[in-house]
Amino acid sequence: MRVQETDDGVDIMDGPAEHTARGHRRALTKGPALAIRTFLGVRPPAGPSLSGEDAMTRAPRAVRLRGFRAGDAPALHAIFHRAVRDGTRSLYSPAERRAWSPAPAPPPWWAGRFRGQITVVALHDGAPCGFMTLGRDGHLDFAYVLPAFHGTGIAARLHDEILRRARRLGLRRLETEASLIGRRFFLKHGWSEGARIVHRFGDETLSAMRMSREV
Repeated sequence: MRVQETDDGVDIMDGPAEHTARGHRRALTKGPALAIRTFLGVRPPAGPSLSGEDAMTRAPRAVRLRGFRAGDAPALHAIFHRAVRDGTRSLYSPAERRAWSPAPAPPPWWAGRFRGQITVVALHDGAPCGFMTLGRDGHLDFAYVLPAFHGTGIAARLHDEILRRARRLGLRRLETEASLIGRRFFLKHGWSEGARIVHRFGDETLSAMRMSREV
């Protein structure tokens, strides 16, 4: 595996026969009156997130990681929307998923959510397929992977890179609010559970779990 530092982040590229398993996690959005962030990192008002909770092995060779770039926001919202609507069916009802991600088009405030955060984007054949964000205060915010890439190890690779960035910042502890689905992923990757919480979106309430991890 080659790790190359770039101006906007780090590129991690697999060689012809290099398959590595790594880490990942969740995201959120903000509706007219509510904020939906990640259930892997959220702050009230917020909602659940995270998809790709079982990403563990066989990462695609064509996948690489890099930092956020101007113009990425629409593609990342598309990942978020697909991850919520299709990737959380097993534990959230259709009404809950609609409340969590109301529309496929990003709201006006979406791009601003990435300012000041460390964002790592996974690319497959040059197109974004997952992303994870970390605040400089140690709060893990968004963590999403397209459903088609669940179980490939992309989430784990994103998670590993977020941990690497956290160590470079000198952070000692990370915190997040994980969705019921994201909770499974985090437990597998060294996170501990805290209190169960509930976020309200209009007439819907979505359960989440406060979680933390030593860096």
